[in-house]
Amino acid sequence: HDHQGSAVSLYFFQAPALTVTTRRLAFMALTAEGPELELREVRPDGSTGDARRVRLYEQGLVQAHSPAFSPDGESLVFVGINSKGWQNLYVLGEKRRIRKLTRGASSWRNPSWTREGILVSSDRVPGTDLYGIFMVDPVRGSARLLARPDLRHDNLLEPAAIRPSREVFFRSTNGTGQQIHRRAQGGIPR
Repeated sequence: HDHQGSAVSLYFFQAPALTVTTRRLAFMALTAEGPELELREVRPDGSTGDARRVRLYEQGLVQAHSPAFSPDGESLVFVGINSKGWQNLYVLGEKRRIRKLTRGASSWRNPSWTREGILVSSDRVPGTDLYGIFMVDPVRGSARLLARPDLRHDNLLEPAAIRPSREVFFRSTNGTGQQIHRRAQGGIPR
């Protein structure tokens, strides 16, 4: 809430809706008109600068969530849903315009931007509707499967990388519980 007479009330979307770097913060919000992305500079004293809002509803989105900054803090990826119900990854570009990164009938969750690309969970795994872990090229939008679900682990979710290594951690579900996994260069230790 901006606490200004002429301001529009903001309501957070679904979690996670916030991302930060050492010098910027961004969050998704819902206004009466539709979804917006708010960006603020973080000053050395910890205070934040004026809000810069990107009206995602003016660019065809009806919902957005899970923002993640690039390693250099200059770009931002997020999950957006258009009026047809299609869910894709989008990148915030110059002049506050968004660019659709992925295409097709897939569901995307929890992007995490690394130097190698964008880690994300998706149901795009061939032969199943379960979630696997993918690395998406931030320029071309091509997705490479890193880890696929199996009989013991239904969905693979919430990928995160330890920088600067190439180790990827993620959560799996199996109907009765959850586990944390680590993938280093090759297979997935269970």
